[in-house]
Amino acid sequence: WPVMHGADIGAFLDDSKSYALHVEQLLLRAVRRHEDGVNLQTLIGELKPKVGTWPAEQDHNLAFPMHGNLRRLEGRGLVVRKTGKDGRVEWSPT
Repeated sequence: WPVMHGADIGAFLDDSKSYALHVEQLLLRAVRRHEDGVNLQTLIGELKPKVGTWPAEQDHNLAFPMHGNLRRLEGRGLVVRKTGKDGRVEWSPT
């Protein structure tokens, strides 16, 4: 991103917050569709077309922000984290 000054900084922060909240809502809806639990890899595959466009080899970079959003949803009691049958972490609705 370019260097920003003045009102551009606030606008950038507002846009960033809006994007993060948008992703959080998409994640919450997706977890609720998977009542028995869903892992991060599946969530990335389902939500990538709705959150941005970049090469498939960059999909792993979605893990960090999505995981952060899921932990925030956990903290608010909206999802629970568990270990799935395959040993991977999954989230399910509360």
